[in-house]
Amino acid sequence: MILAGLVFWLVWDFYPDWVHHIRRRAVIQHGPEGGSPLAALTFDDGPDPRYTPRVLQVLAQAGARATFFLVAGKAQQNPELVKAIAAAGHEVGSHGMDHRHAWLEWPWSVDRRIGRAAAILRRLSGQPVHYLRPPWGMFNAGTYPAGMRHHRGVVLWSCSAGDWNIRRQARDIAATLEAGLKPGAILVLHDSGGDPGAPEHTLAALPAVLEAARRRGLKLVTVSELVGQRRQST
Repeated sequence: MILAGLVFWLVWDFYPDWVHHIRRRAVIQHGPEGGSPLAALTFDDGPDPRYTPRVLQVLAQAGARATFFLVAGKAQQNPELVKAIAAAGHEVGSHGMDHRHAWLEWPWSVDRRIGRAAAILRRLSGQPVHYLRPPWGMFNAGTYPAGMRHHRGVVLWSCSAGDWNIRRQARDIAATLEAGLKPGAILVLHDSGGDPGAPEHTLAALPAVLEAARRRGLKLVTVSELVGQRRQST
């Protein structure tokens, strides 16, 4: 499996024209920069009973919507949290079945696992699961085809604060995200996973990020809303 991942890495590294085409056409990393003042806030690795309800509370207070890229195995263990995310008007995306690195999977097994995760998340959320974000943003040869087969596309991000790292304090997280907060931005945070306790820093930083968006006149929306605007503008 590692060999399969290394082969894909070599193709990725030595065929820049193909990589550029995939990144530009197939993998969503940002929305339209010249359109309406919208940006997307996303959360990875949940749901988590310790942190996800608190994230939902902060978002509700600010009137912001987000996309939660959920790990399907965790979602099965916390179905009430998946329902709460959907009921609050947020979008559910897929972060795979169990946060397995793509280089540890055979390309031909990826389709089955991504399809299974999508089915679980659709059932639990009661809504379509339009987008896949592969764990760590990593691909093997099966990731993109599976993402397009079971979803509308694959989503990465334009700005990451590295908030999975416990050494990143709330002020560091907020400063990084505020620097990347602009029309079309896709910001990534974590409501679970990473170092133990790291989401506490994320929660402490989140109000400052939401306030910065308000001051700049940016509306925080789901990835589908942001990408829908891009489709309308092309």
